Amino acid sequence: MYKTEDLLRAFEFDIEQVEKYMITHLPLSDEEKIREKEWYTELASIMQTEEGMESGHLVEVQKIVSDLEVLHSNLKDSDQVYQGVVKEARKDLDQYLKLANDEKMGEVQLCLNALYGYLLLKLEDKPVLDSQKDTVEKFGAVLAYLSFKYRGDVGN
Repeated sequence: MYKTEDLLRAFEFDIEQVEKYMITHLPLSDEEKIREKEWYTELASIMQTEEGMESGHLVEVQKIVSDLEVLHSNLKDSDQVYQGVVKEARKDLDQYLKLANDEKMGEVQLCLNALYGYLLLKLEDKPVLDSQKDTVEKFGAVLAYLSFKYRGDVGN
């Protein structure tokens, strides 16, 4: 969703541009393309209503991240497999939290930010250090496990 929010900002919330440069190139039926355009239109409207025109994330996205932070905390205390996954990432988590210099940032948000930053580097064809790739793999493992558990909790 971070990328989608940024794309809408890059197109200055002009849905006709989103349609021209993105939606028309998707391998979808005409009906599916109409639904896709409606989805982008609704998303743009929500971002405008929530004053997310310049930066920030949708309230719904922030709520999910908050839920994931709670689940992360609970699993660190109760799930041995997850404890191992987090232990593998601990050194990098601590290092990146220190670099972020944001006392309020949770570890889940940190992982999301790091993966999004990695995605942007790849999209811009910029070099990525082996150490960054290693960190992204560890953070990806944390988020993958959380996602699996979250979907299980939400589905119940």
